Amino acid sequence: MSVTHEALTAVDRALTTADLTDWQAIAGLQATWQTLADAADAEGHAGIAQPVHEACALLEGLFTEEITGALATRTKDLLRDLAVTALAALGGEAAAPAAGEPDPAPAAHDEEPDHEPTPVAAGEDPLAAPVTLGPEAEPAMLAEFATEAGEHLQAIEGNLLRIEGGNDPEAVNACFRAFHTLKGLAGFIGLDREKQLAHAAESLLDKVRSGEIPPTSGVMDLLLQSRDLLMSLVNQAAAAGPGQVLPGEPRLPGLVHALHQALLMRPGAVPSVGEILVGTGKLTRAQLEAALIRQSEDHPDRKLGEILVEEGRVAPTDIQRALETQQAAQQAAGPSAATAAPASMRVDVATVDRLADAIGELVIATNMLFHADELKGLGSRRVAGLLAGLDRVTRQVQGMAQRLRLVSLKPTFQRMTRLVRDLERKTGKKVDLVIEGDDVELDKSVVDRLADPMIHLVRNALDHGLEPEAERIAAGKTPAGRLRLAAERRAGAIHIVIEEDGRGLGRERILRKAKERGLISPDAELSDEEVWDLIYLPGFSTAEQVTDLSGRGVGMDVVRRMVVESRGRILTTSRQGQGTTFTLVLPLTLAIIDGMVLAAGGQHYIIPTLSVVLASRLDPDAVTRIQGGRGRLVALLGRQIPIFSLSHLLGLTAAEGSRPLVVVVQDGHREIGLIVDAVVGRQQVVLKTLGRGLPPAPGLSGATITGDGLVCLVLDINGLVQAATHGPAVTHAAEATHSRITP
Repeated sequence: MSVTHEALTAVDRALTTADLTDWQAIAGLQATWQTLADAADAEGHAGIAQPVHEACALLEGLFTEEITGALATRTKDLLRDLAVTALAALGGEAAAPAAGEPDPAPAAHDEEPDHEPTPVAAGEDPLAAPVTLGPEAEPAMLAEFATEAGEHLQAIEGNLLRIEGGNDPEAVNACFRAFHTLKGLAGFIGLDREKQLAHAAESLLDKVRSGEIPPTSGVMDLLLQSRDLLMSLVNQAAAAGPGQVLPGEPRLPGLVHALHQALLMRPGAVPSVGEILVGTGKLTRAQLEAALIRQSEDHPDRKLGEILVEEGRVAPTDIQRALETQQAAQQAAGPSAATAAPASMRVDVATVDRLADAIGELVIATNMLFHADELKGLGSRRVAGLLAGLDRVTRQVQGMAQRLRLVSLKPTFQRMTRLVRDLERKTGKKVDLVIEGDDVELDKSVVDRLADPMIHLVRNALDHGLEPEAERIAAGKTPAGRLRLAAERRAGAIHIVIEEDGRGLGRERILRKAKERGLISPDAELSDEEVWDLIYLPGFSTAEQVTDLSGRGVGMDVVRRMVVESRGRILTTSRQGQGTTFTLVLPLTLAIIDGMVLAAGGQHYIIPTLSVVLASRLDPDAVTRIQGGRGRLVALLGRQIPIFSLSHLLGLTAAEGSRPLVVVVQDGHREIGLIVDAVVGRQQVVLKTLGRGLPPAPGLSGATITGDGLVCLVLDINGLVQAATHGPAVTHAAEATHSRITP
């Protein structure tokens, strides 16, 4: 028996007794398989390289805990399959199972398929053909695979961008490991297309990390394309199941081929067609050398490919593939110990949402208990101490539930990094991207709504804001534009800044367009802030022509709407020739808000403190009436601020004999003063929706239950400002809501 057969028998014995929940047993199996790999290499058994490689990838994934759950439970069966496949490649019989052990599963290629194989059209590359999922592609396995693959692919994108920004060995290793794990995971559940693509990308990264191939922009292009296509294939497979036919992917053969081409590249050199044919196994070295001799002696005016095809050495399609490989390799050539991660587990988002809702109810119940007259009347120190302990624990649990929902902004900013990179290629503009504060954490529901507004703003910054290189140089600027994305926590909110040093918004052009469309009167005099607000009107655009990036008059109104729906606001500043800055001010969470309790018309209302600028006693002498007595201004903060009665906006009657106060609130650059009867206090509240049975209520964002058990409406500042400046649109909705929720 050869050394390779002996090593394979040792693998089979080890599999019989191995406990794959024990890391020491996994390490022992890794060593056994590696012995098999070394023996096969020494004796020249190239046919078993693939199953051995897949087994090693599987064991590595188990050891590093990158393979978990349902995939891990099938590990031993999969390893047996690979062992049988390796033995079959050696031309032997499978080793008999040990006593008490079930027969090993037959090799995948010996199984009788329980579904009809998908036919491949004549001349069609098998990689581009439709595929039929096998019985191993169970829905639960596919769902878990999609979750794990999504995490790996997200990490891959970020690390590839780090590599391109400056050769980062740790990022290269992280990408290599991620593609390596994806290849193994895909192979375990029969996703051959995904396995082959991941394997090709992994091989290219292996050359990069060994220094044989430089991480040029061309190489990064190929790897990023591989990442994107893998994501598409994974999502497609996750929605299917055993026996289902997945449509063909025409992009796959060309990409896999381009990855193989890039493997042949050497620093500073592009492989010849002959070298590519040898490297892909279409031609031997001796045949190539003989053909080159014939070309130089007999046919110096003919191309090597023509000679090889004429002699029947290769097919015309092989030459075409080699030429494509050469072109991709030329493009790829371009112009010339981590700390252990904390233990973690996956929790379904819906479960976290239900937990947050339940804890919100607990907070409300605790507040009501504190305000219960029956307990107040006891006068018991022990009861008071128990209530204080209950309140403390409830607040701690509430804080932990909020932290469970916090996610980093890094993936969102990483997505913007990729977007900027792609837009640079499309627009031909050079951009220096500066990212700050991407480690800031925010409620997942807010982060999920943040991506689309940021995409709109970044696209506009590159298409409209930043000038072409020649224009920047003529203006005395650096050739490359500067785009800054920053996030920071400030005053209980998150500020997201998108800042560029381009040409500015163009005040006169915006005014001209607004007057042409009848949005403002011809003699209107607007402040800069009021002019910038015009760009958020639906359909408003100053672009002279429509491009595939922007210019259709859509986008900025969507940005504002999404930000407002997240109970945030957007601030805009711009200077001609110096650039524009957009600042998104967002709450930390949508479930719990820090609110100011106001009294108006005999009712209590809550407004987010994030929107409050100032609360002050109203001085009648500081009030100025305008427009025939229909509007009023108050002198505050060194400027004239329009003021409105909150009771009037909500269709209520102001309390008599009260000394009114004015609360200045801000929505974007717009400020108004709300006249209220009293400021009751400030408290954190759990926000609840108004419910399906209530009419739409502009100006009302929800409700909460106070400690005394009463329902208190939460006001939407954007709706109030709209009502104040364009008429009390909130009045009827507020009246209807009050009539439905108050006894």
